[in-house]
Amino acid sequence: MKDLIGTLGLIFLSVFLIILFGFSLLFPTPRISYSDIYQSTIVTPTPTPIPTPKPIILNADKLWSLVQNWRKSENLQAYTKDQLTCDIANDRIKDWVIQDDNHAGFIKKYGNKYPFELAENAIRSIRYVDRSYVEQSLLNSWLASPGHSTILHTSYPRSCIACQSNWCVQIFANY
Repeated sequence: MKDLIGTLGLIFLSVFLIILFGFSLLFPTPRISYSDIYQSTIVTPTPTPIPTPKPIILNADKLWSLVQNWRKSENLQAYTKDQLTCDIANDRIKDWVIQDDNHAGFIKKYGNKYPFELAENAIRSIRYVDRSYVEQSLLNSWLASPGHSTILHTSYPRSCIACQSNWCVQIFANY
C-alpha cells in the first residue's frame, strides 16, 4: 500500500508539474533563433558571367574585293588602287576613329589641297553580325544610302579603302 501511495504521489506530482510548466519540461523543444532560420533559407545564386562581344576588326582587303566584285556585276569599271589615294585613305581613317568625324571634316581637310576631285564614303560597323558577313553588310549599307550609293556609281578611276577598328573609309579620286 505504501508503494501504491508513493506511485500515486509521483503520478500526481508529474501531472501537477506538467500542468504548471507545460510539456516543455518533459519534452523540451529545440530553440532556433531568427537568424538561424533566416540564414539557412537564403541562397545566394552564383552570378552568371555576361559574355563580352568580341570587337569587330574590319578587313579593308575583303571590303575592297566586295566593292570591286559589285562594280563588275553592275558593268562599272574596276577601281585602280594607287599610293596617293591610299595615303589619303590611311590619313582620313584616323579622323573617323579618333573623333567620329563627319564628311564636312573631309571637305575642310582636303577640299583645296589637291588639283583634282576627291570623294569619300565612311562607315562604322556597330552591329555584331556573323563575322563572315560584316564587310558585306557595310557594302550593303553604302548601297542602301542614296549619297553613298551615288559615289559608288560614279566613274572615279582611282580608289582605296582603309579600315581601323570598326571604321572603314573609301577614298575616290579622279585624276
